[in-house]
Amino acid sequence: MPDFYLLDGKGLEEKETPDMNELTDFLVWVPLEITAVIGRGNRPEKSLFMDKILEDKIPVVQRPTGGEAVILSPEMVVVSISEWGDNQNRSSSSYFSLFNDIIIKSLSDIGVKGLDYKGISDITLNNKKIAGSSLYRNKRMVFFHCVLNISQSVDIMERFLRFPSKTPDYRQNRSHADFVTSLHNEGYPLSVEKVRESIENKLKEYLIFTGEI
Repeated sequence: MPDFYLLDGKGLEEKETPDMNELTDFLVWVPLEITAVIGRGNRPEKSLFMDKILEDKIPVVQRPTGGEAVILSPEMVVVSISEWGDNQNRSSSSYFSLFNDIIIKSLSDIGVKGLDYKGISDITLNNKKIAGSSLYRNKRMVFFHCVLNISQSVDIMERFLRFPSKTPDYRQNRSHADFVTSLHNEGYPLSVEKVRESIENKLKEYLIFTGEI
């Protein structure tokens, strides 16, 4: 995956602590093809309709963070952030809030209204999921990533993703089609590049504010 460079090509447990001027790094990127990504604790046959995955020749990869399986596509934007240093005094929920707030503000800057934050780490629009995020952490670092749906039809989620084993209360047992939406479906015909650029600029502002650039 493109965000692997944030780890210098090594596993999360293997990378040495970076220099103090390299505490935070990020990548805002667009997938090149439709890909199924399962969480650290997932099994493909439990999370995916493998017959459909094989039929359509969809690549399957496993990420080091938790959470349920997701589908990536070129009509989505992925935000990946690594932050190094002593993080023992901060909760995982505070990291979710920090980084998701940056994403929400970047979308507000380009006209998206009514965004909310629900469940453990979802960004919602009109009570439907527009973005989901996951987190990995150890004593030395935090690795966050978020998948934001710009214009991808939820049909591919219905085709490839089984109903997840764990769901937030606000989902209320809704199917993928009834639970997930896109910016385009909610009346915001923004391009992938415009959204990517806005998030990238807001992250740069954050790094300037914290004195890291």
